Amino acid sequence: MKTRNKWATFRDLNNYQLFNIVQLRQEVLINEKEHPYQELDDQDQCALHLLILLNKDSNDISQSCFDVLIAYVRLQVPKYHGCFEADRIVIAKNYRTAEFKSTIDSCIKEKMLSHRDCDVTEIKAPEEKINWQWLTFSQMSTLNLYRIFQLRSKNYMEIQKYSYVDPDDKDLEPTLHVLNLKKNDKQEYILAAYARLLFSKTKPHEAEVGRVMVHPDMQRKGLGKKLMKEIGAKLDTENLRARLEISDDEFSGHLEKFYKRSGFKKTGQFYVEFSKKSEFKISEMLRESKTEKCLNIVRNVYSIWRQKVLSKKSEKKDLPCETHTTIPKR
Repeated sequence: MKTRNKWATFRDLNNYQLFNIVQLRQEVLINEKEHPYQELDDQDQCALHLLILLNKDSNDISQSCFDVLIAYVRLQVPKYHGCFEADRIVIAKNYRTAEFKSTIDSCIKEKMLSHRDCDVTEIKAPEEKINWQWLTFSQMSTLNLYRIFQLRSKNYMEIQKYSYVDPDDKDLEPTLHVLNLKKNDKQEYILAAYARLLFSKTKPHEAEVGRVMVHPDMQRKGLGKKLMKEIGAKLDTENLRARLEISDDEFSGHLEKFYKRSGFKKTGQFYVEFSKKSEFKISEMLRESKTEKCLNIVRNVYSIWRQKVLSKKSEKKDLPCETHTTIPKR
């Protein structure tokens, strides 16, 4: 088993490494322990990160595309004088041995002793575009990806108390992510609204809308309607049929009305999803593509015209027949 250790600051991480870190942390700290909470606490930007990577498929251990994250540690570095603090220590399930844990401890101690002037200052967000941005996984910055995972974690784990791993392979290419950044009361940029658009390989003219959410501090300001309007415009531009799924709970009636305003309709299809503690009924909603909408308008117009023609013909048939009498000659 070939492994290698990598210490990195937040600015040194790429999107795939951050994706794997959040995925492993949520798997161990939230899913396994069934303890939903917001573990993305904004301390990651000013900390050191230890990634223990397993290379299985390549002879060249430097090729990061083959690396698998099997363990992770976050090391909080004191700004001035103080003690180091190691937290978020997580190890993948198949590698939890005493020998492996001692290796991690020695890596941490070695880093604490050899640590000098390492730049772990918090990354300040640059002036961002306030308008809507459509980005793929590789196009967005690491900070924006962190914001996405943070908002989704806040929504699903902190508010809705779901214990599951949020980052999945659907986040990767060719999925599109729509995000809108706004300043809060503290004049800090936050992710105000977000959704992702998944493309089907088997159905090229269809997309799935998911992870639709607005930051709690930005709700009741009409941002949800603007988000759905932006999604609708994108779907019409690409001429895509769209579907989304909603769970039948106490909020389902409100969600159904909300999505109906954007052209989605319930199809009647549903499935039951089982979790560790409960089960959910998931219903499907569908939005027609631009071409389908045009065809339906043409069909409706033709149907109305045909009904008028048939009604006129029936009126003519119902009229009494005219009788012609001939007057005899005298």
